[in-house]
Amino acid sequence: MHNFNLQTSFLIEIPGADLADRYGANNKFEFKLEYASPSLLAYYIKAGLRINQNVREDVLASLRTSDGFLIGVNGFYADVFGRQRGYDIGIGIDKLISIKKQYLRIGLGTSYITHFVKLVDDSQSIPQIIGDSGHYFDRFTSGFGLEENIQYQYNYNNNRAGFIFGFQFGQFFTKEHRYKLLPTGTPERRIDLFFGIKATYLMPIYTFEKGQTIYY
Repeated sequence: MHNFNLQTSFLIEIPGADLADRYGANNKFEFKLEYASPSLLAYYIKAGLRINQNVREDVLASLRTSDGFLIGVNGFYADVFGRQRGYDIGIGIDKLISIKKQYLRIGLGTSYITHFVKLVDDSQSIPQIIGDSGHYFDRFTSGFGLEENIQYQYNYNNNRAGFIFGFQFGQFFTKEHRYKLLPTGTPERRIDLFFGIKATYLMPIYTFEKGQTIYY
C-alpha cells in the first residue's frame, strides 16, 4: 500500500560542540511530508523552526561598561535580551521495521540549517542593535549536515494514523556570516551538534493501492 503522510513534531534538543557555547537547550517544531512505499521505505521532505530563550554567549560584550552594564542613549541602564531563532529544511529516508502491527523507524537525512541571536531591546535605547544595525551582533550562522533518527511508531484507527516517539541527532558543518563585519573571537567555521527527544503525530493524507485511492 502506498501512503502520503503529514507529520507534525515537537522536539527538545540539547546542543553540542560549538553550538553549546552559544545556546542552551532549545525547542523545535518540525513539519514533514512523507511517502511511505509498500517496501517499508519512507521518503520525506521537512522544515523546522527552533526557538530558545537561553543564549549563553554575550554577543553584546563589546558594548558593555567595565561593570557589565549597557547604557542607552537616554543615559539609563538598558535591558537587552537574546533569543535563539533557527530554521532548517531537509530531505531523508526512513526504514520501517514491522513489529507486530507497529513499526521501528531508523532514518538518515541531510538538512540545511540556520541559527542566529534575536536581540530584544524594549526601550529601543541602544542604537547599535536597532534595525539593520542589529545584524552585526546576531551571529547569523548556516550550513549543511546529517541527521539520524531512531523512533517507535504506534498506529491506531486501523493503522491510518499514529504517534511516533524517539530520538533525533544532527551533525552540521556551519559558517558564521557576520565574522568579517564584526570580529567576534569565536570560530568562523563551526561544528554544531543537536541531540533531540522527539514526539510526532502522523496523519495520513491519502492512501492508494492498485489504482484505488482513499482520501482523508
